[in-house]
Order: sequence, then C-alpha cells, then structure tokens
Amino acid sequence: MNNQILALSRRLQHPVRLCLAALLCATAAPLLRAQTTNEFTSSTIIVATNTAYDGENIVIDGCTLTVDGTHTFNSISLSNGAVLTHQPATAVQTFSLVLTVTNNVFVDSTSSINVSGCGYLPGYTLDDSTNGAANNTAGGSYGGLGGLCCGSTSDAVYGDFHYPNELGSGS
Repeated sequence: MNNQILALSRRLQHPVRLCLAALLCATAAPLLRAQTTNEFTSSTIIVATNTAYDGENIVIDGCTLTVDGTHTFNSISLSNGAVLTHQPATAVQTFSLVLTVTNNVFVDSTSSINVSGCGYLPGYTLDDSTNGAANNTAGGSYGGLGGLCCGSTSDAVYGDFHYPNELGSGS
C-alpha cells in the first residue's frame, strides 16, 4: 500500500506543482499589475463614486483636479500651477477631499493642494446647519473662536486644526 501511495505521489507531484504555480500567478496578478499613470492637463472632476483612478499614479499638470470623497492613489504629482481641491459646499450638499497616498506626493513651488473657500456657505456651520452659525462679518470658528466685528456673532468652536476633518465656516 505504501508503495502505491508513493507511486501516486510521484505521478501527481509535477501536475500539483504546475497547478500551484498557476494558482499563485492568478492570485498575484492583480497585485503585480503595473501602476497606471493618469496625467490631467485640463480641469477635471473625480466624483466620490468614481474609483477608476484609485490605486494609480495621478499627475496634475497646469490645471485643477477636483477630487470629491475618499480615494486611494499610488502617488500624486502637481506641477506648472496645478491645483488639487474638492468642490465647494452648497446649501444642500458638502464635499470633502480624503486621500490615502501609498507612495509619494510631489507639489512644485507653483502648485498647491488648496481647499480654501470650499467649506460651509456663509451662515452655515458644522453639519451644514444654520443653527448657531456665524453671521455678519464673523470669522469661522474651526479650531478656535472666529474673529468678531461690527455686532456679529461667531459660531461655536469646533474641529481640531491639527487634524482637519470637517469643513471650515464663517460669514
């Protein structure tokens, strides 16, 4: 009986190795896929539900790339006055830019990652609410009390400027 098992084992050994090799190649193929580089040279919006660029290299050259929501990119490069941002809030919808970049982020001296002016609309505050929002000429209170002038009232302090994960506000 042992000789029969040994003989069967010898006959199957080579096909089993081939099968394992094929299985390993099929499993690893998506992990070993070459990173695609997507170069943006004209202004483009990547909405939150568009994951077509996730896992890839992003090159922004001389234009604005607006990215909404959570995305993971292999690398990001901004050059020649490029801007990476998200859409500004509206009265009924807010947007954010939440990125995980696996490798390098390069921003040349003429380019920026800039979400200035993309926070809550004037008169709105945390959770896109008008309740307790700054008015008149008050500054926003993200991470600290906003400036006051001319009879204005500021909104309550919210957020942490060390970990900016909410939108800014002001009037």
